[in-house]
Amino acid sequence: MLSYSANNRAIGAAPGGGEFFRCLWVWLALVGIAGPLLLLAVDVVAVLTVPQYDPVRDVMSNLAWTDLGWAQSLGLYISALMLGALAWGFLRVVRVGLRWRSGAGLFFLAAVCFILVGTFHNNHGFAPVTAAHLTHTISAVVATAAFPATALLLAGEFRRRKLWSWLYLYTITAAGAGLALSLVAGVSLLPGVDDWPWFGLGERIIFSNGVVWCIVMIFWLWRLAGCDAPAAVPVKSRC
Repeated sequence: MLSYSANNRAIGAAPGGGEFFRCLWVWLALVGIAGPLLLLAVDVVAVLTVPQYDPVRDVMSNLAWTDLGWAQSLGLYISALMLGALAWGFLRVVRVGLRWRSGAGLFFLAAVCFILVGTFHNNHGFAPVTAAHLTHTISAVVATAAFPATALLLAGEFRRRKLWSWLYLYTITAAGAGLALSLVAGVSLLPGVDDWPWFGLGERIIFSNGVVWCIVMIFWLWRLAGCDAPAAVPVKSRC
């Protein structure tokens, strides 16, 4: 049986480079997972403390206008670290193919968008439209689209690679669900279309769906990179 490190070299993994630096992207990604957890905690606290706040109806961005706005921005910044580190992981562990590099580029773009969403807030009540509101909205749309686009882009690679094939059906399902909900949410924002009463819930499902997929990818790349075992100790592949 090939070790994970041997398999990685066969699909273009980066060589050596010192144990800490070789796995630095993993440590950053693991720290970044705290971002979505913080956003979840902020949402729960808001439900208990902010009058008339309804997570089924209200978008998460509305919390920017409450006393919890700073914590929400912090959660978005840390989440951006997770996305950037995952993109680095793609380039560090799997360095072959245009699809992998494109997926990494989309996640880097999503990380930048998360920072912009946390920095520029939407207008309370969504009017009037200002430069900050426009930046926030465009960044949120791009970040939302980045997950299904990246997942669908990589699904073909997962299907034809033995080490990744177990992720194929999950990736197609998660990407399809994210894309469908995003389209429903987008249509509800068009002029003349009735507001979707579950917009807030839909947004949270879209976000959670993407975050869970990213976390699965982080731990799988961590395993493939051999960062869960000393570099000198071969780990038998289960594939």
